[in-house]
Amino acid sequence: MSLLENIVGGLAGQLSSGGSPDGPNALMQMVAQLVSSQGGLAGLLQKFQAAGHGSAVDSWVGTGANQPISGDQLLGALGSDQVARLAEQHGMNPQQAAQGLAQVLPAMVDKLTPAGAIDQRHSGGELERALGGLLQGGVGGLGLGKLFGN
Repeated sequence: MSLLENIVGGLAGQLSSGGSPDGPNALMQMVAQLVSSQGGLAGLLQKFQAAGHGSAVDSWVGTGANQPISGDQLLGALGSDQVARLAEQHGMNPQQAAQGLAQVLPAMVDKLTPAGAIDQRHSGGELERALGGLLQGGVGGLGLGKLFGN
């Protein structure tokens, strides 16, 4: 088992056993907050592109396989202060939140861009409805159920 698999397995165990009050759905809520705070999906993804992760972002939006991103890369792109604030709101430590967000974000972006492009309607109310649908479906709707033991 790789180091990444051990980390992800440990995170999944923590989340499944109550490592955070809301479990894996807290991570999905954090992504929704990040998207909202950046003015939409395009704004959030621009942060990652500006931090040198354009090929990863392109893979999340595109129709192929999603490239992974690490928790440290996520912290570098979003800033540790922003992640720490979100983590505190959801009862997680910042490193746990960063690792979890790094796992959930690519799948959420992928689900929000099924045609392989950012839908310009994904701002304001339209984005909130799309994210709401993903939140209702939980991690199973993202294809991450196995990761989180669901």
